[in-house]
Amino acid sequence: MIPSGIRELDEEFLSGGYQPSRIYLYAGISGVGKSILLMNSAIRGAMSGLSPLEIAFASFPTLSSGPQRLFLYVTLENYVYETWMRIYCDLTKKTKGEMLAKLRDASVTSKDIQNEIEQILVPYNCSIQVEYFPSNTISPGNIAALIQKYNRNPLHRAVKAVYVDYLDLLQPDEKGEMYRLDLGAITSRRFFPYARPFAMLRNEV
Repeated sequence: MIPSGIRELDEEFLSGGYQPSRIYLYAGISGVGKSILLMNSAIRGAMSGLSPLEIAFASFPTLSSGPQRLFLYVTLENYVYETWMRIYCDLTKKTKGEMLAKLRDASVTSKDIQNEIEQILVPYNCSIQVEYFPSNTISPGNIAALIQKYNRNPLHRAVKAVYVDYLDLLQPDEKGEMYRLDLGAITSRRFFPYARPFAMLRNEV
């Protein structure tokens, strides 16, 4: 299982975390913080699963082998650079203003920021992969194909969790007569024929 990183949520509602092959749906009005919750769940999930002792003596992945645990974040709302900015600020505890100021005065580059994120995640033998698609351009079948792409090794399922932001901007694999039925088709679709990771979708109501 993959913890959400929020103790009360994990202990009182999720029985320890997100369970394999299940879909979790967060819903709420615009601006309530669903994307922030989803992003933090991805980050905390990626940085979970290893004890401090295991991290201290971890055999770090090489450049050729890459991380063994991949957390896939699919966004149809925020652009890739916006999502990475949120990840960076969360991991480094820096504000958006601090990050932008460093970019403006050229004290850091986008490559430096990427390297800093990677260095933070290396001890956990994981990476967060952000994929952006315009709204209503992909379906659950496309997400399943993404997972297959990252799970190239049939003996090792690298993708451990999938986070989709957000449900209303997905299109069904087969268009129905009613939007409500389309949503039902999306949530009941077997997303993961090649990997059985944990999934969470977000809805806007």
